[in-house]
Amino acid sequence: MVLMTNKKLDFSTAPKFMQQFENDNIDELAKLKYGKWYLWQIIKVPLFYFLLQESDQQQTLAAPSKSAAFKKIISLYNGLLNLFRIIFCVSKSNSILCVTHYVDCLSKKEGKYYNSLFDYIVSNSTKNSITHWEYYSSTKSPRYNSPKIKIENAEGLFYRLNKTSAISQKSINEFLQIWNHYIQKNDILTNNLGEGFINNVCLSFRKSYSFWQFCLKRKKPSKIFSSEKMCTGMLAAANDLNIPFYEFQHGNIDKHYPPYVWNKKWNELGTVVKPNYLVLFGNTAKKIVEKDGFFNTNSIITIGYEKMEQYRSEKKADNGYVFFALQPMMNELNKLIINEIIKLSSGYKIAIKYHPLQSLKEVNEYNELLKDTSVKIIEQSKNIYDCIIESKLIVSHVSTVLEEALSLGKVAITLSTKSLPEGIHTLSGNSYLANAITPVAINDLDSFLSNLFSEGIMYKNLIDSIDKYKFEVYEENYYNNILKLFGTNNA
Repeated sequence: MVLMTNKKLDFSTAPKFMQQFENDNIDELAKLKYGKWYLWQIIKVPLFYFLLQESDQQQTLAAPSKSAAFKKIISLYNGLLNLFRIIFCVSKSNSILCVTHYVDCLSKKEGKYYNSLFDYIVSNSTKNSITHWEYYSSTKSPRYNSPKIKIENAEGLFYRLNKTSAISQKSINEFLQIWNHYIQKNDILTNNLGEGFINNVCLSFRKSYSFWQFCLKRKKPSKIFSSEKMCTGMLAAANDLNIPFYEFQHGNIDKHYPPYVWNKKWNELGTVVKPNYLVLFGNTAKKIVEKDGFFNTNSIITIGYEKMEQYRSEKKADNGYVFFALQPMMNELNKLIINEIIKLSSGYKIAIKYHPLQSLKEVNEYNELLKDTSVKIIEQSKNIYDCIIESKLIVSHVSTVLEEALSLGKVAITLSTKSLPEGIHTLSGNSYLANAITPVAINDLDSFLSNLFSEGIMYKNLIDSIDKYKFEVYEENYYNNILKLFGTNNA
C-alpha cells in the first residue's frame, strides 16, 4: 500500500512510516545483526531523526583554531581526571545511579537551571542513596551540586582510546537494499541513506556500550534512572549487567513513536535492548505503549510530571491571547498557519511562540511575514507553561503543548490536516480526548473561535470535558507517586 505520494517525511508523518516499515519487514530485519544485537534496534531512533533533517541542511566547518594544541591538552587532562574518578569512585551500598543531561534544564530556580524530570529525585539523594552524573555545559550548570564526575569528558577520552571494529558490510548492504526498496515503493522523498551513516551509528553504539560497561562494573548501582536511552549502548550495557534500567518519558508519545513503539516479535528473538521499566507521565502514554505488546503492563509506571504539578497551583492572569505554538521540522505547514494568523489578527489578540529548535532561517522567514501585523511574537526563551496559563486558549498542530494545556485546564485546539484529520489525536490514537482538545482545520479557525468566544453551550461543554480529562495525560500527586520508584520491587 502506498503511504503517500512523492512526499518528504516530517515530524507528523515519519513515525507512522517507521512503524509500517518495521512491521512490513520484521522477518528480514530480524536476520540482520551487529555483533549479538539486532541492527534495527541500534539504528531505528537515529534513523528517525535522520529522516527529519532538511535535505538542504549543510554543516559549516569551523576554521582551525590557533589554540587547537592547547585545547587538546586540556581535553586530555579533563578526560584522564574524570576517568580516574570513575575508576576510583566509592560505591554506596544499594545506590541508584541517575544519569541526566543539561538539555533538560529548561528553567531556573534560585539562579540555577532546573531539570523537571530528575531534580526532585536528585534532591532526595541523602534519603535514598542516589548518585547523580550529568552531561552539562558551563552555561547550564545543574541546580544540585555539580557532579564530581564530568561524564562527557571521561566518555570522550574513552572513545578515543577504545578501538571498535566496523560493522559487517554485508549487513549494511542488505539493510540498504530493504530500505531503498521500501522508500521507492512508497514514493517517499528523503535524504540519501548511505552506508557511512549506519556504520557511524553502530560504531558509536559499540563505543558507548564499552564505556558504560566499564563505568557500571565499577559503580555497581542497584538501579539506573535516565531518559532517551532507547537504542543506546548505555542501555545495552545495563541489560548485560542485569542492572534494572528505568527509562523516563521525555516528551509526548504518539501511537507510532519510534523509541517506544515496537513490533512485539522482537521479544521472541533473544538479545533485545530494552529498559526494565518505563516511567511515564500518565494514562494516555501508557495506553499507547501497552497496545503493541512490546512492553507489558507490569513494566510501566505512571507518576506525572513535577513541573506540571507545580504549575497546576499557579494562578496567573489570563491576558486574553489566542496563543499559537509552532513546531520545528514542518516549515510549509507553519507558513500556512502564519498566513491564517495574519487574517485572524484583525479580530483577535494573537500571540505566537517559535519552538526552541526552530532554525534561524525559519525564524527569520516567519518574522518577515509577521513584521507589519499586531501579532505578539513571544521570545523563545520564555517558559511555555507561563505562555499557556497566561493565555485564553492554545492552538498548535501535534505539539505536547496541547496536552499540557489540557492538563492545566485550558482550552486547546489541535490543527487538523489532510494527513492528520484529527490532528494530535490521529497521531496519538487517543481520539477519546477529542472532546477536550478540539480538532479544527486551519481554514475553519475563524468560525470556530467566533462560536467559542460567545461562551455559550459549546464553551460550557468544552470546559466540562477539560475538567473530566485534566489528569489523564499527566497524573496528579507526582510527589507521592515518585516514591514508588525507590522500592526494591516495582513489578
